[in-house]
Amino acid sequence: MTKTTKEYRTQEQFDEIAGSLINGNFYQAVNQVIEYGFYAQDLRAFVDNTEWCSGHKYFDTEDFYQVIETATQKRTEKECL
Repeated sequence: MTKTTKEYRTQEQFDEIAGSLINGNFYQAVNQVIEYGFYAQDLRAFVDNTEWCSGHKYFDTEDFYQVIETATQKRTEKECL
């Protein structure tokens, strides 16, 4: 992969999004979801396949549902402009 090629939907990116949520940065997480090209099924797969998600005391999958909904709304608004 060249430097100009951007990677989408990596574990590192998911961890970054989750970290933003855990730290209370909801809109940062939404923007990361959009920037990294994540969609609902991508996030669900990462949640299901990331071991630390199930036992983290500050991680709540409900937060991800809200991020997904907000990111979807922002994408839709942008497409309508």
